[in-house]
Amino acid sequence: MHEVRITKWVLILSMLLFNPKISCTAFQQPTVKNLSPPDTDKSDHWTYSAFELQNGLKVLLLHGYGLSYNTAVLDVNVGHTSNGPEEPGMAHLLEHVLCGATQNHPGHTDFSDFVEKHGGNNSAYTSLTNTNYYFHTESSKFYQTLEHFSEFFYS
Repeated sequence: MHEVRITKWVLILSMLLFNPKISCTAFQQPTVKNLSPPDTDKSDHWTYSAFELQNGLKVLLLHGYGLSYNTAVLDVNVGHTSNGPEEPGMAHLLEHVLCGATQNHPGHTDFSDFVEKHGGNNSAYTSLTNTNYYFHTESSKFYQTLEHFSEFFYS
């Protein structure tokens, strides 16, 4: 059995994340340390902030002015090449299993239905080395959607 290693980077694109009144439980842990934001080109008009939470999760925030939607992305460092010979397709299967029902949202399509109702979409894909989960939704529903999204990744 292979050990599952999570690339502890969450990429969140949001005007609201720079608001000091963040109420989402995903960000209620104290920041352990500030990290250096990525090097960017002079033509890049995004504002970046990077930090590490107490649980080891590394967060990269991007701020774009004038956006009417927000996006969240979680990248996991497990892909097709992580499958053992006796486990073909396991990473891709887990991609689909993780985005289903949760204790607080027992319907298999509850998340997708909520996101679509609020002008967004969601998807996931498995590459050779990574599995990526993402959604975007209207700004007014971002934190509620992020709460639901985060339920896929803890037990």
